[in-house]
Amino acid sequence: MTLSRGERLGPYRILEPVGVGGFAVVYRAVDDRFDTEVAIKVLADNHALDPDVRVRFVDEARKLRKVHHPGIVQVYDIGETPGGQPYLVLEYAAGGDLAARWHAQGPRDRSELRALALWIGGVLGVVHDAGLVHRDLKPQNILVASTTNGSDRLVLADLGFAKDLELASGITVGGRNRSLCCARAAIQRQLCRCEGRRLQRLCRHHLGCHRGSSWQ
Repeated sequence: MTLSRGERLGPYRILEPVGVGGFAVVYRAVDDRFDTEVAIKVLADNHALDPDVRVRFVDEARKLRKVHHPGIVQVYDIGETPGGQPYLVLEYAAGGDLAARWHAQGPRDRSELRALALWIGGVLGVVHDAGLVHRDLKPQNILVASTTNGSDRLVLADLGFAKDLELASGITVGGRNRSLCCARAAIQRQLCRCEGRRLQRLCRHHLGCHRGSSWQ
């Protein structure tokens, strides 16, 4: 089921799709009660009938509501489309994701990457304290939102959705992508064992030292 401009999900009015993935479609929408833009993430048709995937999709959102940090995307609501697809109502990041911004602006210097690594270390510490593991840390999952004074604010998104859904659906990844996924999974296992300064140093190592990765 594809949502069209002007279509409504309760109080939310759809404006346009802003992201399409293997498991979900993300739409920019407006909450007419507060005249506020939100992002609505709708589980894809081909996964909506799988009870395990549905449970994981909604359960991850419930866990995310327990994490209170300005660097983590906010979850406002959950619901279900008339076609039976569960959806999440999330904070809308008008600045897009970090990958797109870096592609437009060019290579980053080491001081910026170092600051980003320290920021990621702090945010992951909050996530881990809440009993969650991200499992898919990459620039595409770091969004650029705005503060009340108009400056940029980074927020971490997709806390484990894709990786958990892949496991629930029995999907495998072949070739080079499989190697990349395994490498990221290994990094995540190391991150989960680290605390405080060790976590920050490990993030900095993996962000700054792997040539050819999506972080450079």
